[in-house]
Amino acid sequence: MTDFYISDTHFGHANIIGFCNRPFADVHQMDRAMVELWNSRVTENDHVWHLGDFCYKSGNDPRSYLRQLQGHIHLIVGNHDFKGLLRLPDLSDYVDSVEHATSRDDGHGHRMFMCHYPLAYPPRHIWCLYGHIHDNVVWPGFDVVMSQERSLNCCVEVNGYMPVTFDELVRNNARWRESCRNR
Repeated sequence: MTDFYISDTHFGHANIIGFCNRPFADVHQMDRAMVELWNSRVTENDHVWHLGDFCYKSGNDPRSYLRQLQGHIHLIVGNHDFKGLLRLPDLSDYVDSVEHATSRDDGHGHRMFMCHYPLAYPPRHIWCLYGHIHDNVVWPGFDVVMSQERSLNCCVEVNGYMPVTFDELVRNNARWRESCRNR
């Protein structure tokens, strides 16, 4: 069993492609690619911590995406999850847990706090995993979050549009931070 982390998939959201410069021709290609990437890494025994904004403005029922994805999904609620995903009466049939924020020890010495939103003042000695900002360098709190070595962006734009392990998350964030410094 492996733990994976991801956020801001925005399944079904056509406009996110332009907003975030996602490398997809259309929403169908984006959705298909992210489902394939997810399932190429995640097995039925793995756990995926999705840090919010699962789908948005989709013409598809959120369950159509959830049915396709492997693994045990733990949803950390994002701002776009209130209108569709959280209204599903049978959501618990598709996800193992739903939290607005949670903390955990992953069993490998990593204590972490997970929330959709980045924290301005995270606890010391704990990894803070977040989403929400995508790879937006003009976000008002960007400089504060970038100064925090133990804050990790789980957004798909930073992590290859797929769920990643904790070690991959650390490496991807280091690369992303370096690319932001060079902009």
